[in-house]
Amino acid sequence: ARDESTREIAGRLKAGLAARQEKDHTEWLSDIDAAINVGRVVRALKLSSQPPKAGARFPAELAARLATAASSALEVDAPADRWIAMLEAAAFSPIRGQLDAAALPAVVAPELLACVTRLAPAIPKLAAKFGVVVVPGAAMPRPLRPTRPFDKAKGDKAKGDKARGDKR
Repeated sequence: ARDESTREIAGRLKAGLAARQEKDHTEWLSDIDAAINVGRVVRALKLSSQPPKAGARFPAELAARLATAASSALEVDAPADRWIAMLEAAAFSPIRGQLDAAALPAVVAPELLACVTRLAPAIPKLAAKFGVVVVPGAAMPRPLRPTRPFDKAKGDKAKGDKARGDKR
């Protein structure tokens, strides 16, 4: 039954939801800004790829700062692991199209080339610098799934593998 009391409750719920979404959005942007300010670019990239509300607009000024910080973090003498972490985080960030490196690493490790090849549809400008050709209409990559920690005492992965019936 739609009476005055239910309309009042619905109105309070809508107002509360809007306030919560605005608060979460503001905190999300401030977390990204703080991560950029202290030099935690990978953290900022990962945060930017997880907006609190689907379809949330990413501010152009913050995007420009993040793209500049991410591009400058891709240094020639940085190890391959650093490049891979940056590319994995940037490929799912709203600044992925703006990511560019001044120069490629001195030595391109096979793991780095495999990462660039996998992420090429998401970062075509950078993939072209590595000589990776992006096939038109290629599917966007998916984020890597976290791996289970290795249990040295048992010689296998942590609990769960055998419980699911995984065979070795």
